Amino acid sequence: MSHGASGAATAPNPPMLAPTRHKANEKITARQLSRRRLPVVARRPGLTARIGLVNPRRDTRWWPRGTRNSVELVAERLSLRHNERRRRTPGNRRLLRKIPAMSTLRYLSGIQPSGTLHLGNYFGAIVQHLANQSAGDSYYFIANYHALTTIRDREVMAANVRDVAVTYLALGLDPARSALFRQSDVPEVTELAWLLMTVTPMGLLERAVSYKDKVARGLGASVGLFTYPALQAADILAYDSDRVPVGSDQVQHIEITRDIAGTFNHLYGEVFKLPEAQLNEAPIVPGVDGEKMSKSYGNGIPIFATGNPLKKVVMGIKTDSTPMEDPKDPDGCTVFQLFSLFVDADEREAMAARYRAGGLGYGAAKKALLEKIEERFGPAVEKRNELLADPDYVDDVLRDGAKRARAVARTVTDRARDACGMG
Repeated sequence: MSHGASGAATAPNPPMLAPTRHKANEKITARQLSRRRLPVVARRPGLTARIGLVNPRRDTRWWPRGTRNSVELVAERLSLRHNERRRRTPGNRRLLRKIPAMSTLRYLSGIQPSGTLHLGNYFGAIVQHLANQSAGDSYYFIANYHALTTIRDREVMAANVRDVAVTYLALGLDPARSALFRQSDVPEVTELAWLLMTVTPMGLLERAVSYKDKVARGLGASVGLFTYPALQAADILAYDSDRVPVGSDQVQHIEITRDIAGTFNHLYGEVFKLPEAQLNEAPIVPGVDGEKMSKSYGNGIPIFATGNPLKKVVMGIKTDSTPMEDPKDPDGCTVFQLFSLFVDADEREAMAARYRAGGLGYGAAKKALLEKIEERFGPAVEKRNELLADPDYVDDVLRDGAKRARAVARTVTDRARDACGMG
């Protein structure tokens, strides 16, 4: 990602020094790093020493992704000191003291309450969100501000928000390890969104896929939809997020966020941490019609459907007219694709062999899928019923999550306000 040059003349770099090896765990001082270009070597458990040339202001990206070692942090702080000397503003001096040094990765993701969550949501996002609880600090918000671009019914909005909260808790989200909260309970995000919009070019927002798709279909697009990426950037940046779990079709959102944050940092100093997308390698989950499972297509299988409603949906999955006795191609069958999501490699191959051998009807395959769905979500259905009977507990979880989230968002927002002279 690049930004426009300032136009000021830049002094040529002094000659580079010969590579110098440093002993394992040897401290590299700020005085050493302050030289224009210094050869250094990073040694960390489990990694082979690597030699590279570090420019404190430009080359910190040389370090492996996810690395937050002392050398990189010193380089970042030196960069801030450079900005201080250049502008000599009190805001930058305060900013230097406020930028945190994170010891663990922080994950951030939002769930839009636009309808009943289905298997596509589960395998495409929820599984990864739950796994990240053990990998670092997790913040998950229910994006009710974003949902206002499509939902205009108060009762529907409230019901959808609660359904998302109950779904995550029933499937295993631990409030002690992850903050789960409503987007609207953290007002700092909307303030931060405005600060970001003041440096966001319209062309960047016009290129957003969600906006372009609606315009291309001839549908009316609100200002809320147009500025959606700026609010989404605020959602991500407000919590000093390191990783944002997304599918391959959502990478643009992270790129836009990084562009906006980079522009703000270029103008005001190192205010925001630049997040990275964590790609979800899960396959695209097909709907009952064979297309990608989506709320907007109405082709989903609800996570918590049970009994006859679930049976009706599963038995209604679209298949071809191949006779039962004939061999079938498992890879071209929606039922098999869904079945594969619930089983290990051995069971998947056994089912594929039955398809190719012939004698397996689609009705039998659908019944096998139905059993796997009931087996996977049976315990969660019981937990969900308990949560629905205890709304006060769910409210307490959301309230506590918002309190934790606001503490972080307030610090980041204050940092941004100070940087642009609003403190």
